[in-house]
Amino acid sequence: SLIQYDDPAAWTEQEQLLKQMTVENVNTAVKQYLSHPVNTYTGVLLPK
Repeated sequence: SLIQYDDPAAWTEQEQLLKQMTVENVNTAVKQYLSHPVNTYTGVLLPK
């Protein structure tokens, strides 16, 4: 479905969903990335 940019309510809802998905994806990716000892040091240096 296309985002209705002229509808603040629809944009806010879509934005919130996007943020939630992003947070979950990032957290999962970080956990998987840091689970490998070789990448731990590099992972710590990445900006939050």
